[in-house]
Amino acid sequence: MRTQGVNGLASGSAGLGLVLWLTFINSMGTGVVTNGIYFLTKSAYGLGIKGSFALGVVMGLTYIAGAKAVGPLLNWLKRSPRHSTRGAFILITIGCGLLCLVPLAAEFFGISGQWPAWVLVAAYSPLTGCMWPITEAYLSGGRRGESLRRALGAFNVTWSTALVAAFWAMGPLVKEHPLHVVAGLGVLHLLTIALVAALPAEPAAHSHEDAEPHPPIYTRLLSAHRLLLPLGYLIVSTMSPFLPTAYAAMGLAVGWHTPLTATWHAARVAGFFWFQYDQRWHGRWWAPVAASIAVVIGFGLVMLATKAGPMTESSLPIVMIASGLVLLGFGVAAIYTGALYYAMAVGGAEVDAGGTHEALIGAGYTIGPGIGLAAAVATERAWLDAGAFEWIVVVAMVTVSGLTWLVIARKRRTTRGGSDAGTRAE
Repeated sequence: MRTQGVNGLASGSAGLGLVLWLTFINSMGTGVVTNGIYFLTKSAYGLGIKGSFALGVVMGLTYIAGAKAVGPLLNWLKRSPRHSTRGAFILITIGCGLLCLVPLAAEFFGISGQWPAWVLVAAYSPLTGCMWPITEAYLSGGRRGESLRRALGAFNVTWSTALVAAFWAMGPLVKEHPLHVVAGLGVLHLLTIALVAALPAEPAAHSHEDAEPHPPIYTRLLSAHRLLLPLGYLIVSTMSPFLPTAYAAMGLAVGWHTPLTATWHAARVAGFFWFQYDQRWHGRWWAPVAASIAVVIGFGLVMLATKAGPMTESSLPIVMIASGLVLLGFGVAAIYTGALYYAMAVGGAEVDAGGTHEALIGAGYTIGPGIGLAAAVATERAWLDAGAFEWIVVVAMVTVSGLTWLVIARKRRTTRGGSDAGTRAE
């Protein structure tokens, strides 16, 4: 029988240190493939802006498939006593590791073409859609109250810090050894098999019985953050495929592409620290409003930095893009932290809500690059002026953000005095 300790940690729970090490190593891999693959494919295969956005669409669609499939898959596996969540985790880890070796193996055997990048993204993305819900189940399983808060805070800082480290580490290698970067991430994945094997066969059970008393406004803020979190992913997934082209247009040396991109990841880490310890935003509508404004303005500065001309003529482009990345990272951190906090405070999470929530995030991953792809095709075929690409995408993001807040405002009116169930933040 599972017992609950006074510190909010149940017997049979996975060790926090073990889960955090897994999180750090796997985040270096999944973060680089999700956000940094466009730098690597541009260097290795000459993939342009249209191809990068198309790759992003594939990534989003396959992520949805993986995120929606993980729950039914694990339930099916549990019908047999020979299968376990830990065993599925090991298979997923092996798959991620081997897929990262595909591009370098193709080059080694003299196989030409861009297909290894498409195979990697199309197969790797759904595996990560399975990997992170399982990781989070081990993280939160058997924890509640202050123990759960500390674990989730450490988790956020760990995975976001790993991305900063990864983007700085890959900077000197992007130009000459892009495929070796991907292969190195695969080796890291394979090394984590020993850590996965040390996990319990199943995550400890979750308990939603201890949701704390909360003001009614928390329910409405949770509802708002459910929409803002996918919006944040949509904006980031629109920006990421564009960055290699933007840096090249600005004249930034290739070795600085990923370190500069790490700016927004570092700002997100700082935001996580800030909002974890400064509680003045709790129960306040100004916090998500300000975060949304910061994300949109940050995105606009990044997208329009190329309009300021090359770096050889002015420092304005680099100032714009760096400032935009900081604003975007801080805003994303605020939205993410708010979504997590209100989900925990309201409690009562429904099992099926997790799959829906992950599908919304996957929709953000898909729609963002889809908008960029549509704009790239329109300008390439001269349906629209070629110089209008950045403005088209910025206006589209402002429009989507405005529509999101219209939906939030409508839901806010209809849920006054009502109650919404919580959901798990990704």
